Amino acid sequence: FFRGLLYSVVRRYASPGLAALTTGLVFAAVHLQVVNFMPIAVLGIAFALSVERTRSVVPAVVMHALNNAAALVAAYVQR
Repeated sequence: FFRGLLYSVVRRYASPGLAALTTGLVFAAVHLQVVNFMPIAVLGIAFALSVERTRSVVPAVVMHALNNAAALVAAYVQR
């Protein structure tokens, strides 16, 4: 949704940087984690910039999956 639809719509009206910033902030807001807002926003921006650079959502999906997997492993190890 964020990179495939929202980013492409915002990108029509804004520069790549502004579109990445906007969608990254929305991405972070949707996660509803106030403490982690900035790190999630940075990830969202990086994901959007990867779409801009590669013209594909695949790298962003892979990065997102790897990030989620790392978070799951970290949570498991902390238990």
